[in-house]
Amino acid sequence: MPTRMTSRLPALLALVFSFARPATGDRINHEGRLLGPAPVVSNATLFNTTNADAIISAMQIFPTTNPWNEDVSRRPLLMNSDAMIAQINADLPAANRKLRLFQEMNFVLVPTNQPLVPISFLGGYPAESDLNGGAFPNGLYPIATNLPIEGWPSQTGGLTLSQWQQTDDGGDRHSITVQPGNGLIFETWRTLRNGANWSATNGAIVNLTNNNLRPDTWTSGDAAGFPMFPALVRYDECQRGMVEHACRLVVVKSRSQHIYPATHHAGSVSGSQTNYPAMGQRLRLKAGYVIPANWTKEEKALLLGLKKYGAMVSDNSSSF
Repeated sequence: MPTRMTSRLPALLALVFSFARPATGDRINHEGRLLGPAPVVSNATLFNTTNADAIISAMQIFPTTNPWNEDVSRRPLLMNSDAMIAQINADLPAANRKLRLFQEMNFVLVPTNQPLVPISFLGGYPAESDLNGGAFPNGLYPIATNLPIEGWPSQTGGLTLSQWQQTDDGGDRHSITVQPGNGLIFETWRTLRNGANWSATNGAIVNLTNNNLRPDTWTSGDAAGFPMFPALVRYDECQRGMVEHACRLVVVKSRSQHIYPATHHAGSVSGSQTNYPAMGQRLRLKAGYVIPANWTKEEKALLLGLKKYGAMVSDNSSSF
């Protein structure tokens, strides 16, 4: 998430059902916002630039009928909504029972002719990785030299991007590459550069122009098998005053079950314990929550998005 925004969020959430509709392919998004001409990317452009803001704001990120773009503000609640929220809170230390905004899941925008670079998929999930014309277990991805790795720059001290690309800190080290020209994103997990060689634990290629999911039981950069890029809170939309899609959400514990549109689960609790959320579980901010008038524009934009589109459980973590 761009470092240009911060937020204070209450854990006033409710669980909802969600359903998708058939896809369309227009240039007016689900908020009714005109997108204008399709964006053109001529060089690798980092997330934290005005050029990136202009490109992203003109993109159709998934069809208007995609689950990430679905208005769930009027969906019925689960019968055990209150019990599940109580369980999510109970798994957290008392001081942490609030939503925390996670920064630095960042991305780079690349042109359609970005050179393809070999990347080796090693460790836990090479068989669930998309190879893009490579030979197992190696893929060919349009990796730019300025590919940001999760945590950079605000959480990496004085390290340069090049140094951080080659520093194995033991974290998730997600990376996100976006090709607006062909509507593709390339996302990796446990990403590392060793000289000129790249490796990752998983690689997922997602087409932003359709509603296709990953094969059932396959993971991705996120434990739920989700794409990460469409779920990020972006600077450009916060400046317009509305987060226009569902966000990703992590919880301490999830049950061993996944529900649409998730394709994978990594829960530590039995699937029969339904007061724990499943991967893909949708939550939303309660409609009756009054957004404080003195909160920032960015904070209000995020809260409005959480009321209308909610957030989906995508991974496990030590925080909420």
